Amino acid sequence: MRLFRQLRQQSGVIAKFDEDSLPVQKAFSICQKSEKNEIDNQYAASALAYDFLMSLIDYVRPAGQGESGPPEFISRVHEYCLKNIDKPVSVNDMAKCAGYSRYHFTRVFKEYMGSSPQYFMNELRIRMAVRLLQTERLSVKEIAQRCGFEDVSYFCKIFRKFQKVSPNEFRGM
Repeated sequence: MRLFRQLRQQSGVIAKFDEDSLPVQKAFSICQKSEKNEIDNQYAASALAYDFLMSLIDYVRPAGQGESGPPEFISRVHEYCLKNIDKPVSVNDMAKCAGYSRYHFTRVFKEYMGSSPQYFMNELRIRMAVRLLQTERLSVKEIAQRCGFEDVSYFCKIFRKFQKVSPNEFRGM
């Protein structure tokens, strides 16, 4: 939503795009992938939507203005995290994906995203857990594993931190 508000502030409610602009090309590409059923999960869809939004922000940025949105490496890291959400992903892994040292990556990531890389990864995992709790009849242990948490009690602790209730309480709501 923060990025969408930034886009609206830069372009207004209605934006005009050249036919051969990158956002139009990306929109067509997403439509084609959708028609061919190549977008096979919500995480791939989220990565495509984020990439599309970044191209929109870059396109409407006034000429001569420096980068107004997050740098391109943020999109790469976001996509990497979504693709590997069920695996252990460390800050070192994210920094390597971005092409930075851990220290520099952590500093720049926090500057642009407003949170630490680990918090960001946990937030992605908890969003997935919420979806699974709402749509699947899996045990909390299975959901924790699918969301990349090896320890169920740690998953429950992080889930409670984000959602203010336990996974079982959330499911019962």
